[in-house]
Amino acid sequence: MNIDYGKIVTNALSALVATVFVGAAVIVWNAATTIDERIEDASSGLRATQESLIPEVADVRTKVYEIENQLRSLNKILSESEPTRDKVTFNPEKPFILEPFKGDTTMDDLREKESKRIRDDIDVRQMQLVEKR
Repeated sequence: MNIDYGKIVTNALSALVATVFVGAAVIVWNAATTIDERIEDASSGLRATQESLIPEVADVRTKVYEIENQLRSLNKILSESEPTRDKVTFNPEKPFILEPFKGDTTMDDLREKESKRIRDDIDVRQMQLVEKR
């Protein structure tokens, strides 16, 4: 019996090259699929963020504008009223807050609390979008 070691080695090397090629193709395919999933997750997260923030920001800006105008009006009335004319001055650029109403909470604390509430709302909406898929 004659064994052709050249053919055996050639066939083994061919099988090895084919296996490496197929393995590389599978790795590339998995990477491309994973990237697509990550892009989809990121875009759904962005949609959730937009759905949460845009109405919130618009609503807050509208309320702030309305409240600022109300406060300016009250400040103007107080500055022109006889009993408070010497105690209250009208300056539309400067906030008018009486000392007893300033409170202990700082703007940073309020901002932090509101940011957490919005982040939690975004997380809930992201989960809702994931569940829809």
